[in-house]
Amino acid sequence: MSGSRLGEALREVIAGAPDPASPVRAVVELLIGVLTDSGFQRGCPPAAVTLDAATDSAQIRQACAEGYDSWCELIAGFLTGRVPAAERADALATVEFPQWASII
Repeated sequence: MSGSRLGEALREVIAGAPDPASPVRAVVELLIGVLTDSGFQRGCPPAAVTLDAATDSAQIRQACAEGYDSWCELIAGFLTGRVPAAERADALATVEFPQWASII
């Protein structure tokens, strides 16, 4: 699964989510499916690249950061209006997305 495909999947689950817990479940289920369907060869798209090559390449670090930031923006947009303050939505999105992925 590519980073852009994960972004598309996030948009889809967030668009139809009735509550903040639904996207968490949907993303975790999606990543579990990717991981198990690939025989545990694939998981969070930028994780392997970041761990293996990002220390040697500013360009790779930038690409990974941009993908991660775009996912956090989607989540923050979803949380805005569902949490007490917009600043809190940004902070929660930045903290929560890595936790969703690390569950896997």
